[in-house]
Amino acid sequence: MPEKMTERKRIETVLAGSMPDRLPWATRLEIWYYSLLRTGRLPEQFVGKSLNYVHEYLGVGRQAYCRFTPFKLTGVDCRVVFEGKEISHLHEPALDFPKPYTLVPREVPGRTEIMYESPAGTLVSIYRTTQEILDWYSQPYLEKHVLSTDDDYAVINWILDKGEPVADFESFSRLESEIGDNGMTMGMIERIPFQRLLLDFMGEERCFFQMHDNKKAFDRVLDQLTEIHWASLKIACQSPATIVECTDNLDGTMTNPDLFRQYSMPVMQETADTLHAAGKYFASHLDGDISLLVDLIPETGLDVAESFSPYPLSRLTFEKAYAAWKTGPLMWGILPSPLFEARVPPETFRSEIGNIIDTIEPEHPQILGVADQAVGLSLWERIRDVGDMLQHR
Repeated sequence: MPEKMTERKRIETVLAGSMPDRLPWATRLEIWYYSLLRTGRLPEQFVGKSLNYVHEYLGVGRQAYCRFTPFKLTGVDCRVVFEGKEISHLHEPALDFPKPYTLVPREVPGRTEIMYESPAGTLVSIYRTTQEILDWYSQPYLEKHVLSTDDDYAVINWILDKGEPVADFESFSRLESEIGDNGMTMGMIERIPFQRLLLDFMGEERCFFQMHDNKKAFDRVLDQLTEIHWASLKIACQSPATIVECTDNLDGTMTNPDLFRQYSMPVMQETADTLHAAGKYFASHLDGDISLLVDLIPETGLDVAESFSPYPLSRLTFEKAYAAWKTGPLMWGILPSPLFEARVPPETFRSEIGNIIDTIEPEHPQILGVADQAVGLSLWERIRDVGDMLQHR
C-alpha cells in the first residue's frame, strides 16, 4: 500500500502536473482564528492552541503568505500619528510601501496618519479602523492614498528613485519551518506595476483620470514601479520559495481586457519567464471578478490562480474557468467561503462541495482551499468536513 502523502507533497505533485493520492486541501485560517480569538468566540478546544494545531485538528493544510521584498525608504523618515499623537518615528525603514498595514494600531479604533518625509517633500496616507474592522481582523480602511494630488508626483518620484526593494528571507524560512509538511508558504512580492498604481498609490478613480489627463507624470511613476518590480523579482528568484506570488487582486471590471492587454499582460509574461528560468512557479492573487479576463489569463504564463473565487463571489463560475484553463493556470481556492457559513443548509454545502470535487479530473488536478479564505462566520466543522469528503471519494 502506497505511503500516505503529506499536504506539501500533494501540493508539489499538483504543481508538477500530476494527480496525488487525493486533491490537496490547504487554506488560510488566520482571519478566522484571530477574529474569533479577539471576540471571545474561539471554540474551547482551540483556546491556547497554536494555529498549526488548529490546522492539524481540522485536517486541512496550512497555506501562508510572506512578503520578502520590503522597500527600503532611503533618505526618508516615516512618522506614524494615531488620533493626533505620534506613536512611531522610523528612519529609512524597509516596509511594505506605500501600504504598511503593520504600522496601523490594531488595539482600538481610530485614525492613523502615516507621513513619509523626504528632501523633496512629504507624502501622507490616512487609515481608519472601526471596532467592526478590528473584531473581524480585517485590513484598515485606506481613506487617503499617498499619490492624491499633482504636487505628490515630485515627492513620489524622488522616493522611488532613491529607494529599493531588499531581501528579507528570515520570516519566510521561519514560517516554512513552522508549517513543515502540512502546507506551504507563498513567497509574496508586490502587485504588478499597474495594479500598484490602481490600488495602492492612487485609487481607482484618480488612476483612470490621471492616465488620460496627466499621462506623462502617470507613465513616469509606472516606469519607476516597473523597474522596482524587476528588482523585486530578482530577489524572489534567489529566494527559498517554491511559489512566488504577486498580490495583484485583479478585477476585470477595473482592469478591463484592453487595459489588461496593454499594462498587465506583458509584465506578467516576462515575470513568468523569469521565474520559470529560476525554477519557480508564478502565482497571482485572483480573488476578484475576472470573468472578463478568463480567456486572457492563460496567455500570461501564470502557473497558479491563487485565491480563485468563483460564483457566487464573482460572476465567473468554477466550471467555466476550469474548462478555459485546462492547460493552465491551475487554481488554488475554488470553494466559496459563503458555503462554510451557517446560513447555508448542510445538505447544500455538501452537495456544492461534492459537485466541485467530482468535476475535477485526475488529468487536471487543482488545489482546494476556502476562497478567498475562512472568515469569522466560517464553521470549523465544515472545514473539517471537506477533508473527510476528500478521504472518502
